[in-house]
Amino acid sequence: MPFLSSLPTVDPQSVVDGAALWNNGFKNYLINGDFGINQRAFAGGALAAGIYGFDRWKAGTGGCNISLSAGVLTHTSGPLVQVIEAPNLAGETITVSVDGLSGGSLDVNVEGVTGVIDASASRAGVTLTVPSTSTGNVTVTLTPASGAVTYKRVQVELGSVATAFEWRPTQIETALCERYYQSSYAAVYGFATGSGQYFGNFVSFNTSMQSAPAIGISSSPQTTGAFSLTVDTPEISGLRYYVVSSAAVQVATLSLWYADAEL
Repeated sequence: MPFLSSLPTVDPQSVVDGAALWNNGFKNYLINGDFGINQRAFAGGALAAGIYGFDRWKAGTGGCNISLSAGVLTHTSGPLVQVIEAPNLAGETITVSVDGLSGGSLDVNVEGVTGVIDASASRAGVTLTVPSTSTGNVTVTLTPASGAVTYKRVQVELGSVATAFEWRPTQIETALCERYYQSSYAAVYGFATGSGQYFGNFVSFNTSMQSAPAIGISSSPQTTGAFSLTVDTPEISGLRYYVVSSAAVQVATLSLWYADAEL
């Protein structure tokens, strides 16, 4: 059997390890659980209700106060919220966990079901059952029980055990965040033959967004000529961004735009 004898041997353990590597991913239903992605350049501090700081994290009712240093979140007060997009968790048992909770306990609310994570130097969590009626988005809220607490690496996973935090490459975590929010600079320039002339281009988003986003122009650091900025109704894949000239002049702008499709 010369053909069979020439086939390379396969180490059974390598097959097992490869399968484990393939299946060990995206167990954490939260995005940016370590608060490392910060497209809004949030410096820390008070957030009004409904306002986002670190990507995917917003203040709940009454606002909250948070700051980050060397990967450790100081959660001074108020509810911190992440809305998970349609995770199909209705009726499922999940565990919400953090690393190194210090200063007190942390109240957890998942779709109205509550629990408490007690302070611990290691990973600690609480197991809850998501209501069977929660068939759409699932809201996770973290609130210090009394006074400021510190913690890091928040995770929501299936089952009743708090396992090690799932690390994902930064480029993957960024792409996950950009489904809901992204920003960049875009240049629009040209020559207008008269007032009211306009020109522009189509800006493609880095990642298709979960819905047609709201668009804002947060700054125009470089401009030439007299003009007004206009943005067409955006799509999930991009936007048309152009200028309307106020005179027959050379017109150019480099502006920072943002697209917001947060839940």
